[in-house]
Amino acid sequence: MGFRLMGRTAMRDRLALRYRDMWLACIVLLIPAVSRGDELDFPPLQRQPAADRSPAETRRGAEPADRMRLSPRAPRNSGALLDFPPLDRSQDGAGATGTRQPLPLLPPAESGAALPDESGLQIPGIEDWPNIADGEEFDWTTQTVTPADLAVGAIWPFLHGQPGLVEHEQIAYGDLVRMALARRSLIPAGLSESANADSIWQSTFYRYAQVRRQAWQEGNLKLGRTVPLLADPFAETNEITMVPSAAAGERTRSGYSLQEDMRVHPEDFVGRPVFLYGLYSPSGSVTLPVSSPLEGEPAEYVVQRGSLTALSGGAAIALVDAISFSEPELARPSTSWPLDERVQIPVLVKGWFVKQWGGTPLIFAETLQTISARPYRQQIARQVSDRSRVKGDESWLYYETLRQLQVTKVDAQREIATQELEHRLQMLRREVADRASQSSEELSEQLKRVRSVGDDDKAEELQQQLLQLKRQVALRESRYRSWIQKPQEFPLFADVFRNADYWQGRLLNFSGYVRRVLRHEGDEAFFAGQPLYEMWLYTEDGQHIPTVVVTPELPRDFPAGAEIVNSVQVTGCLFKMYVYRSQQDARMAPLLLAGQIRWSPDPAHVNELVSAGHIPADATIARKAREAESGRVSDTLVMLFSGLVLLGAVTVWGRVQRDRRERKRLLRLVDELPDFAHTPDSIA
Repeated sequence: MGFRLMGRTAMRDRLALRYRDMWLACIVLLIPAVSRGDELDFPPLQRQPAADRSPAETRRGAEPADRMRLSPRAPRNSGALLDFPPLDRSQDGAGATGTRQPLPLLPPAESGAALPDESGLQIPGIEDWPNIADGEEFDWTTQTVTPADLAVGAIWPFLHGQPGLVEHEQIAYGDLVRMALARRSLIPAGLSESANADSIWQSTFYRYAQVRRQAWQEGNLKLGRTVPLLADPFAETNEITMVPSAAAGERTRSGYSLQEDMRVHPEDFVGRPVFLYGLYSPSGSVTLPVSSPLEGEPAEYVVQRGSLTALSGGAAIALVDAISFSEPELARPSTSWPLDERVQIPVLVKGWFVKQWGGTPLIFAETLQTISARPYRQQIARQVSDRSRVKGDESWLYYETLRQLQVTKVDAQREIATQELEHRLQMLRREVADRASQSSEELSEQLKRVRSVGDDDKAEELQQQLLQLKRQVALRESRYRSWIQKPQEFPLFADVFRNADYWQGRLLNFSGYVRRVLRHEGDEAFFAGQPLYEMWLYTEDGQHIPTVVVTPELPRDFPAGAEIVNSVQVTGCLFKMYVYRSQQDARMAPLLLAGQIRWSPDPAHVNELVSAGHIPADATIARKAREAESGRVSDTLVMLFSGLVLLGAVTVWGRVQRDRRERKRLLRLVDELPDFAHTPDSIA
């Protein structure tokens, strides 16, 4: 028994030294790998440092030992905040013009609006990946792809397919967590001063999935189908887990499934960054030991373990360990996890693959980003350059904001936007009162000094200014009181245009008419190639300045090719004031990201669009418009007939009343006695 314990202790010490050396080697290898990157442009696979390559080896772990099984509790399905729209509800784009890649922003072709220079107006995304080299040249699965890769090519002792972690797996897991936490802090050391380290870091979690998809498309990656596929929370068609009617295991439009890839090739994913969307249910904390920690490093890490299920359908996606979570209202990530088993938090997981835990992958993430109807305003204000075009290092946040608004309920977004406007009105009202109070005090002080020296003319002038100030304050107070009662009458567009710094990252409710709708392909890596729609919305107070609206979804039967579409309501996040080049000068327009839009046309407008061929005559909205118009005619006839009946009834009633009065008069004449007091004889 003693020899067995001594053997286990020796093996544990050897593993500890081994992973400490591996961790230090990864730190050394990170610097040259990152230093070659610039903005979002990663070096091609063939140009990656050769030191990060390792020959293909069979990844085998230690012999199975007593396993510590940590199974999460199955949460109940809630999702009260989510809409679960399909990722592609788009129509065939009937009437839509242009299919540029991925999204140039163009002003409408109308009188008074100059066309911009189209060059350089595309929203950048991850660059097209280089072709995967032939597998005979080197093993591309052991190739460093992003700065977030951890110990690529190393032999990790994880027992894939078996739930739980044995002792040596726990040590390896702790070292992986240590590498992940240290990696982000080391990235800026290899970048130029102009590079956005945070943007590069956030974008890396999309890179490996894109490389695997390319490898699958070129035949360098095989995916088996021996077991049912797991749910893919970020698929490319409307047949995905976010759609209630979709089967949990259906493939994406391209045929590639990240979930299936992780199941079939878990060895290739260990230490690789991945991203997932789902509902997170925390179940309890887990402590992970670290082998031979350096001075100042913790000897163990405490993570919160929980299950990740699909945004709809409740299918299991992954087992996720995280240290903290972030919310739009929080200034910094929090570790105060809700531990009620019924709690399900919509989250975006950006983490690293650890092992295949039974039938689902185990993912470690430093921070889970919660998905709510409120955008991450501080993040947008910090990362997005206002009054400019959309830049490459803003793409990840651009698409993540679109996805966040797409999967949350538009009613919740509208309520938040209404609250934002009410708060803005109260703030402006206080600012007016404060400025008026300050001006009144200054004028009063001047009036006292003038009166003290006996300058009556100047005193009269100041007195008139005080009276004028009071009238102006009373007028503005009345105006703001009216706007607070009826917020829809407030000139919101003008306030956004003048105070974009305040509104950036906040939700807005706009309504008006749309001119020209363009369809574009979204970024393949960030948005799974889902199409986006760009439209130019004109509000009543916009003074012919458009609002650029980008949305992944259009309402059913929306006339994308029509010149003018009335009665459009948009709730979206102000991403920035977008600058585009016109024929004469540069112009600005608010760029609004919306998950979806609402269209409530009147029957007359629908019939006009049907007559112009922009809406099929057999469409549901066209049929309802015809029924409404016919119903309106019927109502008119009913009202006319009712009016005639009422007029006849009034006429008959009046005649009856007149006959009664005449009868009474005649009866009085008959009953009266003759009066001869004024006969001619008496007069004479």
